[in-house]
Amino acid sequence: LQAQPAMQKAGAPSGTLAATHTRNASFRRVERRKSHITTQSEAVADTSLLEVHILACPDPLPDFVGFKFLTYSPGYHNPDDGPFRGTGLEVRRETHCAFEQHPDPNLTDLLRARFIGETISVPDNAASEVLACIGTRFVNERFYRIDRARKCLQLLGGCDVDAETTDPHPPEWKKAPLAAAVGGWQWHVHPKGDLQHALNSNNTVLRCVNFKSGDVVRTGDPTKSMSFYFARPREIRESEDAAASRQIPAAFDVPVCQELLPQTVDSTEHRFKEMQTYFDERNTFRSPSDAGAVEVGFRAKFTAVSQVEPHTERFWGAIELDLVWPITKQEVSDYVAHPHRDLWVPESFSPPELAIVNGSTGHGTEPFSETWDPVRIKVTADRQVVASRRLHAKGDWHEPFELFSYPFDSQPLKAVLRSMRPTHLSTINFVPLSGNGALPEVRDTEWRAAGSATQCEFIPDPEPDEETENHTSARDPIGTLQITVIAVVQRHYMVHMYRVVLVMGFLSLMAVASLCDDPQVTCMDRLSMLVTLLLATCTYSLVVGSSLPNLGYLTWIDKFVLGVFGYIGLVTAEVVALEWTDLGGEAGTLATWVNIGVWCFFMLVASSISIFWTLPTERRKANVPTFGLPAGSPEQAQKTTIEFGI
Repeated sequence: LQAQPAMQKAGAPSGTLAATHTRNASFRRVERRKSHITTQSEAVADTSLLEVHILACPDPLPDFVGFKFLTYSPGYHNPDDGPFRGTGLEVRRETHCAFEQHPDPNLTDLLRARFIGETISVPDNAASEVLACIGTRFVNERFYRIDRARKCLQLLGGCDVDAETTDPHPPEWKKAPLAAAVGGWQWHVHPKGDLQHALNSNNTVLRCVNFKSGDVVRTGDPTKSMSFYFARPREIRESEDAAASRQIPAAFDVPVCQELLPQTVDSTEHRFKEMQTYFDERNTFRSPSDAGAVEVGFRAKFTAVSQVEPHTERFWGAIELDLVWPITKQEVSDYVAHPHRDLWVPESFSPPELAIVNGSTGHGTEPFSETWDPVRIKVTADRQVVASRRLHAKGDWHEPFELFSYPFDSQPLKAVLRSMRPTHLSTINFVPLSGNGALPEVRDTEWRAAGSATQCEFIPDPEPDEETENHTSARDPIGTLQITVIAVVQRHYMVHMYRVVLVMGFLSLMAVASLCDDPQVTCMDRLSMLVTLLLATCTYSLVVGSSLPNLGYLTWIDKFVLGVFGYIGLVTAEVVALEWTDLGGEAGTLATWVNIGVWCFFMLVASSISIFWTLPTERRKANVPTFGLPAGSPEQAQKTTIEFGI
């Protein structure tokens, strides 16, 4: 077993293919030695030279089942391969089973296994002989050498098993040259192929690459010729064989009770469909050589809002944040072969971790619950393979309320998330996805949802540390990313109109009654009535103030209450003036009509300001823009709205 330097001595290509072995540590090529097999003592000596940990291989190996998708392009047909196989997709089910170790103790690294290939489907325009192959299978024996240092199997060759083959045109090993016998085992060597099989850490996925494939040699990308085989419990195969061989006497013509058979779980079919979805020929992947900015799509929203408390300037909210970014084909391969997908993270790029900035603290606040879902892979509508991750966060958020227009106010409630580590502006491009404008569920009787948005901003670091100072320039600043999730809620103002404005309007109008012409009513009686109205108005103002925090400015309702006080004060001044000037009769009647006119004018002005100024101004707060962060200079990182579907 030899490493990369020995490969180059043996004549391996030193260009892109050699670079491929260096990049992909999980799938390094192992060259054949001059001898066909290595003794156990020689293997130990070779692995000691490699200075790597010897990874244990399972004994015995499980069955490995996979689907092979062959695509035949128009004009391709090699007569040596048999009849015309059509143009399009051909699907084969391939099973590696019954692994057997060589009985010679000096040849323990030599394995023999049974290979079963079944034709599932062929292109519709294939020759009739090929169409007849559907449902047939070809069986052969394959021989492997174990590379325990890298936990790989190197295919040495194979032998046909004609007795069990039903395919009329199977791939035949007998056409290849015959190797020398090793310990009684002999096989046909395939000179055109160099197949390496690598096991993942928990022996559940077997990846196969033909390093002599033209696409691999030309591009240096092993995923161009990569197949996946998933471990299948042997108990399933044994139970299927037992059920197929079980015979029921005709005299006892009863169905077989399935519950009496061994219960096993086979998840390979689901994973095969998953693989076909990931590696569809129409899919696109991010190029590993792409050194530009990675485009990260984001979608965020408040799923629920409740307990909006202006007194404490906080509210309870639950948010969901989705991050989506393209990945390479090699990363998809690593994801499929990873033993614990919940722990898998792409190697080349991952979006920065985000932390909550405006969490509320103090007595009675709910502690934050912040959970990141595992990274998942999916295929978008435009056939791009992307990775996605979702953040769930809920708790009490701090928000300074704007109450100038109370009770017509609209409040933008914000959840601010900021990256934990500094990032260069040129390395990432945050783009909003469709769905950022979904309205949240507001669980509060005083408020309703009016709008939502998500905004991404870049905050330059004013004082970079020594490590990043040398890499920071005016064209490529370093700083933190900030994502702000906004939910705009509007107050139900009509209840305040009925309870406060309408009642106080009638109280102020009742002040006009103090000017009624009655010779038995004295000035003090009239003043007593007006003072009573002032006390009632003052009481209502205290009720209104109890629903608001201590503010350094006047709200709309405060101004209206002051107007009511001023109107009652005006009537009080008129009563005193009429008493001092000893005017009555027509003067009192004139003052009454003037006061009614002033009251109507006051209510008209208050209504006009509310309808034509305050309400439109507050409603415009719901039109919050959604914008991302275009990569490039700070001048280019302007607020733009970008929408595209995924």
